[in-house]
Amino acid sequence: MFDFQEQEDLDLINNRKLLLNELELEFGENLTLGTTENISIVVSPSSYLEKILQLKNSFGFNFFLNLWISDNIADGENFELMVQLLNMDTHQRAIITCPVTELEPVPSLSDIYHGAFWCEQESWDMYGVSFDSIPKERILSPEGMEGHTLRKNFEPKPFRLKQSVDYSFSPDPRVSRSEWKRRSVHKLDMFGGEVNGPLRAIVEVYDEVIERGRLEIGYLHRGVEKIFENLSLNQIQPHLCRINTSSPTMFQQAWFGGIEKYLGVHIPDRAKALRMVFNELDRIYEHLDTIGRIVDNLGCYPFLKETIEMQESILMVMKKYSGQRLNGSLICLGGVKSDVPKGWLTECLNLLGFLEKKVLEVTKLISNSTLWMKRLCRFELNSKQAMDWGVSGPNLRASGVNYDMRKVSPHYFYNDIEFEVPLGINGQCYDRYLVRVEEILQSLSIISQLLDNLPLGDTKTKDNRVLIPRKQDVYSETNALIQHYRFYDGGVILPEGEFYNSIESSNGELGFYVHSRGESTLNRVKLRTPGFYSGQCFTDICEGGSIEELPLVINSLNLVVGEIDR
Repeated sequence: MFDFQEQEDLDLINNRKLLLNELELEFGENLTLGTTENISIVVSPSSYLEKILQLKNSFGFNFFLNLWISDNIADGENFELMVQLLNMDTHQRAIITCPVTELEPVPSLSDIYHGAFWCEQESWDMYGVSFDSIPKERILSPEGMEGHTLRKNFEPKPFRLKQSVDYSFSPDPRVSRSEWKRRSVHKLDMFGGEVNGPLRAIVEVYDEVIERGRLEIGYLHRGVEKIFENLSLNQIQPHLCRINTSSPTMFQQAWFGGIEKYLGVHIPDRAKALRMVFNELDRIYEHLDTIGRIVDNLGCYPFLKETIEMQESILMVMKKYSGQRLNGSLICLGGVKSDVPKGWLTECLNLLGFLEKKVLEVTKLISNSTLWMKRLCRFELNSKQAMDWGVSGPNLRASGVNYDMRKVSPHYFYNDIEFEVPLGINGQCYDRYLVRVEEILQSLSIISQLLDNLPLGDTKTKDNRVLIPRKQDVYSETNALIQHYRFYDGGVILPEGEFYNSIESSNGELGFYVHSRGESTLNRVKLRTPGFYSGQCFTDICEGGSIEELPLVINSLNLVVGEIDR
């Protein structure tokens, strides 16, 4: 029988080779190939905008992933601007590097990729590098703060908060002057049960209808990237769990998975399968949390009780494995924390049956409800808008774009597991809700297949570079004692270089860019959190709604403020 999957893989390999050849002809020695999926390109400041446009229009890099600054003051240089783009046909990522200074504004990409807007604002906020047409306004730091916090030479100083901030919108050329004067601007602070963290929505209203809107973020900003740059690898794990408390193991997987690939550490098959189980349980938990918030916004309180009950059942199973209900450090460098306790697999299989029955029961009652559809079949985000803003995950798939990293760039056993990728049609709140419901059912199937075929063997690597020696060996063997001392004194040290690793988290593409100088601490860490890009598209989605519907819009996107603010 003809293997269509094998033919698709061959076509993908050929397309990648063809694209690499074309890029090599265009960029020559400025192009460096990390892997077949990761490409690095160096451009000059004068050709920066031209080359980005060329990559989008001629080479198919039409999806914006990230933009950040690296501080090279230690090398006697200034700053490097790095832009990351994705070709969705060949699944290749390109990082474009350009030297910049704080003295000359950089051409803005926000007209080419809308998702670059917040990134460019953050670059000025954190590093003082400005962009044409982008206002020099704080996005994560408080207004009135002096200096730029991610610079290597930053010294904190006392400052006064700026009391009066201008929240007005620029005049809209599409409306008459008389109508413009009748519009009013409202600041809405949302927190607690309404949304997943503190946010401020600023909306312009005319006749009780929202004409324009935007989000103000930064209320949970803790400087996670700066924290990572000042800790050893051993000390970072607890902070990973707190970026998004609904899916902590996904952040651990993206982080440790990248380090293990970079070091060439082999992970035992049993550890790979257990990591996948934990990640899919996290996906189910977070999707249930999103559905619960939507249900709460619509006042369907009996169904809210059902979603909480399902989440509690997941937490109890996780607690039996790790001893913690939330933020459990289940994944460690080189494997997982420990093997599953006796009876855990049976309990987990029982959980799958319970969840499937409950999910089908609840969604059957609400999905086809006339009131439910009337309230949710609104606030459309089409596929072009979603890709322009850099939206990924279920929010992108709800707009009809078939892109799931578990399928296009599978890691571990996702290639061997049978599952479908649910897609929406209209990109409305209803599509975003329904895609998450279907993803829960697919995740249940994935976990069931993994547990039915769970490999035997170790749950941790035997690679001495990342392995903590056994206590009895430390007391009896000199080499083990030295290894133990080095591990806890300086931690695991990454060789000089850089890497980017990403996974399909419950909200979209979650990635870590890491640059190491071969020291005990890292030179630069940059997170690519999906919520940061989904939050920007609020500008397009909120138009035409009312003020009381804003929490529903935000929760349909599942904007986790811890992810956005970092």
